[in-house]
Amino acid sequence: MPKNYLTKYINIKIVKLNYIFLKIFKVDELKVDMEECGVCEDCIDVCLEEAIERRAYTIIIDESKCNNCGECVDVCPVGALYED
Repeated sequence: MPKNYLTKYINIKIVKLNYIFLKIFKVDELKVDMEECGVCEDCIDVCLEEAIERRAYTIIIDESKCNNCGECVDVCPVGALYED
């Protein structure tokens, strides 16, 4: 089994477990502090649900797609993403 496939498979399983956990414990929605955000797009790259997109110089989170896994919060180098 190729390493890339295994890594992606493990990440998907972790995200699904996070999703189940978050549905049980009701984590708040994610927000972006655009004063802190440098629009580096790291959050876009890490989002498996494709819930984050860039529009001009703004980062938009589509709450209908977001499963609140928190990967984007962890990867943000300036801490611009947070739970509200």
